[in-house]
Amino acid sequence: INPSGPFQIIFEGVRGSGYLGDIAIDDVTLKKGECPRKQMDPNKVVVMPGSGAPRQPHPQLWGPMVIFLLALQ
Repeated sequence: INPSGPFQIIFEGVRGSGYLGDIAIDDVTLKKGECPRKQMDPNKVVVMPGSGAPRQPHPQLWGPMVIFLLALQ
């Protein structure tokens, strides 16, 4: 990132019910500057939504939950 002034980063999540309803954010790092460019692997398989891939059950909405707020000044 290259901020020109104060900004904030917000991570939001919706927790589902049951054993599939956990949320976690680990090892977040912010660095000043542009992201390094990576070569794309032309043989990598990417599954797009709605392509017939197995679906996770729709979670019961627990409500939006702000799980992390970082304000840089």
